[in-house]
Amino acid sequence: MASSRALSMLRAGFDYGGAPDHEVRALASSVFAGALEEAGALLQPHASNSAVASALVKPLASEVRGARDLPDLMARVIAARLTDRQKAGRPDCSGGSCGSCQGGSFGGAASPATPARAGGGCCKAGDNNEGCCGGSAACQAACQGEDGWEAALRKTAREVYASPGGLRALVADLSKVAISDPACGSLLQPLLLFKGFHALAVHRVAHALWQTGTANAAGAAPGRTAALLLQAKISEKWGADIHPGAKFGEGCMLDHATGVVIGATAEIGRDCYLLHGVTLGSSGKPVADPETKRHPSIGAGCILGAGCTVLGGHVKVGDKVSVGAGAVVTKSVPDGATVVGANRVVRAGKAPEKRAKGKVGAGAAPPKPTPQAAAPCHVRPRSRL
Repeated sequence: MASSRALSMLRAGFDYGGAPDHEVRALASSVFAGALEEAGALLQPHASNSAVASALVKPLASEVRGARDLPDLMARVIAARLTDRQKAGRPDCSGGSCGSCQGGSFGGAASPATPARAGGGCCKAGDNNEGCCGGSAACQAACQGEDGWEAALRKTAREVYASPGGLRALVADLSKVAISDPACGSLLQPLLLFKGFHALAVHRVAHALWQTGTANAAGAAPGRTAALLLQAKISEKWGADIHPGAKFGEGCMLDHATGVVIGATAEIGRDCYLLHGVTLGSSGKPVADPETKRHPSIGAGCILGAGCTVLGGHVKVGDKVSVGAGAVVTKSVPDGATVVGANRVVRAGKAPEKRAKGKVGAGAAPPKPTPQAAAPCHVRPRSRL
């Protein structure tokens, strides 16, 4: 099966930063073929499927079946999630079909059966919804406003994901989820349902917009404003507050994602795993230049445990470092170490150091007791009666 093969390839992993672009494209094509196969299976009737389950699953599967490739699929999914199109019941007037506009009614006004587009044919991505659904006023209105915003987001996201760097990051993030999360049992689970994967996918779009944020003649930066809008949407939808200026390497995973807070100048290396409640923040000291490095840098292959906090632009966490749940880090950490508690660094393979008492320096191991010979055992003689 295409789905099983693609999932196995993702779990096998690849060189997130060094694999040739053609290998990344081939893996993306395999993932997309597997996703289409899974979506088709979801749409198949089954005796055990309830009407409610079918009604819930069908819009998701249809979202996949209407996509052209993996970048288009991801762009459609995040745009639909951020705008709650399926929840609100608005038609998708920029996909492969006109949804409820075709052959029915929307908003109380009749819509034509065919053709869907005035002049023939059906509306498709990139058409800006002009003439959608035969020009029906109700459908035209439904395809504007939030759906107009959705179409713009979908177009921008597709461009980001279709770029060589964007596609590499998207496939690498999927691979990291497949490797790290035992709960990931199919391709569609992260693509459609994992909010941490979605939050990071939208952040990558926001970061691309942030990088184009040069001010215009009027002193405004539309790209950065749009990036901050996506940051707000991520926070409202999935509970993760990630500034669009933050840099993520390829192959990262936000597990659960709730409560994650990452500042503007933070940098996260490749192949990192962040659990819920992670904070990568500043020390709180005022700075004159907003571009000043205020947030920590995290190396490659790191694990940041639930609720841990790393503060300060001077802090550099090395490669393959594990930060324990609830730890507080305000100092740099060497490669391969584990951090627990408040800046308690433990070298790989060693037990945590115990704080010594008395005059021994803080953090040092207490002196080992001098071995002594065992005291002789005195047995009390039994009393004679």
